Amino acid sequence: MAGEAAEVTATPMTDETTRIVESLRASGQAEQAAALARERARGLEDRVALTAAARLRNADAVAAIAADVLASASGPALAEWVGGFLAEQPETVVDAALERLRGRGVEAAPGPVETAALVALERTPSSRLRAKCLVDRFLAKHFPARREQLTRELVAACLARVRAGAPEDITLEQLVMLPAAAVDALRAAAGARQAALDQRLDALALQVLDALAQEASLNVSRAADSLGNRLYGESSHFVLEFLQNADDAGARAWAIRFEPDRVVIQHDGAPFDARDVVGVTGIGQSTKREGQIGTFGIGFKSVYQVTRCPRISSGLYRFEIRDYVSPHPFARRPDAPPGWTVFELPLDEDRRAVIGALLKQATELDPFVLVSLQSVREITFESRLAARPRAVVLRVHDDEAAGVHTVRREPDGHTWRHAIARSDDPRAMVAVELDARGMPTRPGDEAPTVFCFLPTQEWSGLGFRLQGALELKMDREHVKWSSPQNDRLLARVPALLAEVTSKLAARAARRRPRPRSRCSRRAPTTSRRTSVGACCPRCETRCKAALASPAPTDRFGRRAR
Repeated sequence: MAGEAAEVTATPMTDETTRIVESLRASGQAEQAAALARERARGLEDRVALTAAARLRNADAVAAIAADVLASASGPALAEWVGGFLAEQPETVVDAALERLRGRGVEAAPGPVETAALVALERTPSSRLRAKCLVDRFLAKHFPARREQLTRELVAACLARVRAGAPEDITLEQLVMLPAAAVDALRAAAGARQAALDQRLDALALQVLDALAQEASLNVSRAADSLGNRLYGESSHFVLEFLQNADDAGARAWAIRFEPDRVVIQHDGAPFDARDVVGVTGIGQSTKREGQIGTFGIGFKSVYQVTRCPRISSGLYRFEIRDYVSPHPFARRPDAPPGWTVFELPLDEDRRAVIGALLKQATELDPFVLVSLQSVREITFESRLAARPRAVVLRVHDDEAAGVHTVRREPDGHTWRHAIARSDDPRAMVAVELDARGMPTRPGDEAPTVFCFLPTQEWSGLGFRLQGALELKMDREHVKWSSPQNDRLLARVPALLAEVTSKLAARAARRRPRPRSRCSRRAPTTSRRTSVGACCPRCETRCKAALASPAPTDRFGRRAR
């Protein structure tokens, strides 16, 4: 109590809080602004100030005061109280507070911020799953070691319950934070109780879907509709988004099938967990880790250009998304290999008429994506639009030692080869296309030349392809050229291009034929004089000169060997 009483303090009103007061005045909330400024100025106790700001229903005010409080907290008690306070707030308030704490907030007071986030994660109920995932994502980004420790402890606790023969004791709070990879470990440990475990997991998965459906709002639905229809330039953009998400899931094989009334996409990457369900039913609720490509929540919305009710089957979850943000379970299992993730996109009526055009756009995907992506190594395009199905398969072979990557298309056997050089920090690659003789050649006039793991709409005008972890605009089709991150990456390009050029020059030198003193092809006759012209044309002149000179003999008149 003594320690807690010592923290009953008031944080002075900072420039950030002052800005919030001004914004309240500007929005017509003059009385609330005056009350907040007056009480903060006279030293209103931090906890009371936060509660008062929450009553104003102003997320920015709560976020600013919470950041001020945590930056000046001298002990854990106040940080724990802030975490418990955030656990009771709406998703918008939690999001604003965490956004304020990023960067300078974490740097200024890492201990109190970490404590507050841990308490908020623990106390936020699973009925408010979106807010819980916001806090989880914040921890994963800013305190990854602590977050990994929590995950290990969670998996160990669940394994202990399964091994004790009590899988029904696994709670909803545990499942929503359980990584998908841990489900297989639980099943392996269940033994004879595997059926009971599966029943419990299925029941908890239904509760996750129900909680998210209850949280869905009309405003979020309208925002998702706007993103899906206005953000992306082409209706086929969803193909790239699904390919990107498969790559982030560690998939090696990815396939898309076009049918008259639907499109089916599947991959063999990691299955969904609860946080992925939150990602595809929200906006900006990305579950991506450091080093992955995109933002699942926004990119997935491109699918609404072709369908209104996508269906997903992955791991424990089988559901369809209604009204853009509301997941609902369905029972039918998809026709796919065990363990694969399947997306089924029933086509809108107006899209069924252009299914052939969608197929054409998809199959025109630049084969270089198999070089630029991180994990996908096989892409299959299948068409069932005609009586006889047909499929095209692209596979990549990576020869890292030689620095050459080859993409082969089946069934016609056509190949594309690229000599590459790459750097890890920043992540960048320069690729020069090679012709059939292994000589450098320019990409086609319509071929994309700037990639951020996937092709962008930028055209460099250069004779090589650039792939890198570029900072993109929200549509993921255009580059933020004024970004410091991109400036640093582009500064590496000359050195990478020089490295590729050196490799190609060294290879050409090794392959250059050495001059020979005699023709390398001998005539199929024992007579030296009848062999004139029977060798290769390049050496004919040299052979004639050799025949014109007398052959050397030994002292017995025999031809010297």
